[in-house]
Amino acid sequence: MKSFLASLTLALAALSACQSAPVITTPLGSSRRSADWASYNMRRIGFLPIDGPGAGVHNAPDLQAALILELARTAELEFVALSQVDVEETVPSDPHRRGWYDPRTVLGLAQRYHLDGLMLTSLTHSQMYPPQRLALQMDLVSVETGLVVWSASLQLDAADAHVRQAVQSYRQTRRSMEDAPEPVEWTLLSPERFARFAAFELARLY
Repeated sequence: MKSFLASLTLALAALSACQSAPVITTPLGSSRRSADWASYNMRRIGFLPIDGPGAGVHNAPDLQAALILELARTAELEFVALSQVDVEETVPSDPHRRGWYDPRTVLGLAQRYHLDGLMLTSLTHSQMYPPQRLALQMDLVSVETGLVVWSASLQLDAADAHVRQAVQSYRQTRRSMEDAPEPVEWTLLSPERFARFAAFELARLY
């Protein structure tokens, strides 16, 4: 009898572990590294203000902070959050009109903040009402060569089944860090939480 009870206890414990363990999903976005990626020593990265058509709709500074937090945790890099004022104090680039940063801006920021690279993020689409949608493009530029050495893109639609499954896995990985676990629906409905989920997905691509 004792043997049966012990076996039953172990089986229930195993079942509980299986139910609580997060389901690891494949990253929702895509990324690319340059052929000579390994030759770059990227330790201190300047994170430029988020631009793009959706930046005026979404809270860009909060999204920038979320991206920095997740990338710093995943890639173990040191990030310097740069503001629009920081950029304007160097050679003006007017990236919204030109579509790119002037090389003198890149060099000016690199020298001023002792940077190895610059992270450029474009929020190409943002829909903050249900179902939420976010589309982002990120490029890491080496200040040594001025070339893009890593890039990633991500498109999220809260109505998509794969996205909802990924949110479920994301919430499970976060429960161990929270005093009161949040329902999955909160992430799907809250622009702030959905942005943090997008940051988590982009960090997985690094």
